[in-house]
Amino acid sequence: MDTDHFSSILTKWGEWLTTGRIFMARLEDDDVRGITKSALIFLSLDDGHPMYMSERLHSLLPNSELVDYANWFNPDELTGLEEGLDFHKKAVIAPIIDDFIQRVEKGEA
Repeated sequence: MDTDHFSSILTKWGEWLTTGRIFMARLEDDDVRGITKSALIFLSLDDGHPMYMSERLHSLLPNSELVDYANWFNPDELTGLEEGLDFHKKAVIAPIIDDFIQRVEKGEA
């Protein structure tokens, strides 16, 4: 293994990961604003994905919807989600995605 090459790759990754814009996939704000496809954005429920990322993407994507979990889950369910249930594997977000897709197909989203 070329250790110098490996080290340079890790350095680039480190720079990218610490920019605070990793969630933007190295795109500039104007690039993101230019994406006009409908987008569904979920707020994060873990520390590894700060909420500001979702909110920032939503503010830039012109045809995005930011999911408000309170519209979909009762207070007990929300507490469970906030406490770290793996809601992706449990498919509890499937109805949200299905609703969004149906509205997009009808031209309502």
